[in-house]
Amino acid sequence: MTVRLLAPAELASRVDDAATLMGECIDEGASVGWVLPYDHSDLVHFWRAVANRAAAGELVVFCALLDAELAGIVLLTRSGRPNGPHRAEIQKLLVSPRFRRQGLGRALMVEAETYAASEGLTLLHLDTAGEDAERLYQSLGWVYAGSIPNYALDPDGTPHATALYYRELPPR
Repeated sequence: MTVRLLAPAELASRVDDAATLMGECIDEGASVGWVLPYDHSDLVHFWRAVANRAAAGELVVFCALLDAELAGIVLLTRSGRPNGPHRAEIQKLLVSPRFRRQGLGRALMVEAETYAASEGLTLLHLDTAGEDAERLYQSLGWVYAGSIPNYALDPDGTPHATALYYRELPPR
């Protein structure tokens, strides 16, 4: 397994792989912004936009590769607001259902957190749904801040709450 920063140009060349990974996760019930049925081309469009934002410096992307296959991905998105240069959001932590329970999610989070700290960021936040994800974040020291009921729809259209988490990083 290799976990590393995914350069914008490389992401641009792998948007179909990223879309396939996201589709696998949606098919398994992940609440990542789409409901069933979805069109693969919409997922490709989303990842093209992510690659463009990465090229513009708005976010960074980390990947987990197993034998060159894109097995996991996570985004670290800087605040972009004048009052938030110290914070960023973790988004789209996705691990292929075929490669779960191998430590990829944990490795991706550690890589993103390490990078964030090296960039002088001192506060990370995220929202999530699901017991497995929440257990992972809690085991990494993330702090539960509350939940919002009926925040989003599951892929099957059922409303669900989202849990809010944050993690403070030591200043450099």
